[in-house]
Amino acid sequence: MLPDPAWAESDFRIPAFARMTGDTLDATPRHSRQSGNPSSDDDSRNTDARPVATGGSQLVKLRLAERVVVAAAVLIAVYAVFVGALIYLKPPPVRFVYRESTLTRTGEMIFRREGCLSCHELFGNGTSYGPALDGVGSRRDVGWLREYLLSPRPGVGDKPYRLRMPAFDALEAGELDALVNYLGALRELDTEGGIIESDQSRSNAGN
Repeated sequence: MLPDPAWAESDFRIPAFARMTGDTLDATPRHSRQSGNPSSDDDSRNTDARPVATGGSQLVKLRLAERVVVAAAVLIAVYAVFVGALIYLKPPPVRFVYRESTLTRTGEMIFRREGCLSCHELFGNGTSYGPALDGVGSRRDVGWLREYLLSPRPGVGDKPYRLRMPAFDALEAGELDALVNYLGALRELDTEGGIIESDQSRSNAGN
């Protein structure tokens, strides 16, 4: 004989406050678990809850670190905009110029083909193994530049350098002339914006 459905439902329905703990069914009423002395199961639940609180504090720290990073990025961006505005409103004075011509353009091609920027710096490009060539045409005349390219010698820079410059005596005469004129076209400006001529150029102009 089958049991009465109403009786089965009233006696065997799992209460709403019942829960599974391990392999056993905990049907202790909710008010009993919340009042009185805590059971060992409550202690384990409290122990398990501690890492959760720690994890929450770590999450807060990560958020604070992210805020610091964002604030630093904003400050850097504001500073960059401020410096850019200053440069735009008052650009730094130009100190070196290049007097370009058809011959000097050919010389520039030879200058780059020979890899001169591997040892020298020019307009912020290249390296510092040798002296910078910015404004070299105002410091040396074309005669001196030609002689030095054919027979380089140490001790002509402001400081000693470890590398010795190779000779360019294998260049054709036209290529050597173009390279010399290119170096001579690299000039320096004075405080008033005028081009500084080399000593030989000034003496020739006087004559």
